[in-house]
Amino acid sequence: TIYHTDGAVGTGPYPQEVLDRLLHTPGMRCLMGNHDELCAFGIPEPRPDWMDDLFAANTVWTRAQVDPELQDVMASWPYEIIETVAGHLVAFLHYPLDPRGCGFVDIVPEPDRGNLDELFRGLQAEIIFYGHHHPAADHTGRARYINPGSLGCGPEAVARFTVIDVDLKDGLTIQHYAAPYDR
Repeated sequence: TIYHTDGAVGTGPYPQEVLDRLLHTPGMRCLMGNHDELCAFGIPEPRPDWMDDLFAANTVWTRAQVDPELQDVMASWPYEIIETVAGHLVAFLHYPLDPRGCGFVDIVPEPDRGNLDELFRGLQAEIIFYGHHHPAADHTGRARYINPGSLGCGPEAVARFTVIDVDLKDGLTIQHYAAPYDR
């Protein structure tokens, strides 16, 4: 199974094609991200204070590139998946939701075990995979918090991802990867 925790659309010229690829990849599980939410539902009214004109124009353009049927598929994506993997409770999410239900909480720019314990305090899992903030991170506090990092919109031309290998006798092995690509 592949869990896509970061935004599938939002920064790139081919959102329809990206969604087609993701949705036709066997075993793919997409989670709702902030750009996905905007593509699926549109810009909320009134427009959020943090959204400048350029961001809004990009959001409108991206949404116009995606067929309404795919927008409906995106609207069904869960915000969180919690599963038991080899006896471990594992959570996958883009980022914690704002308590008011208005998108996601603000990004923690320098994550550490203390602020991640606070950020994910309501989530009961041993391992938490998240996205939203593009740098890769792996911290242990109350749980193990893993942000695989961006697959392609970071400052470096490197796609970051994490693999969980499940071995029935040895348990879980978690490895981080960074694959260079040609911009």
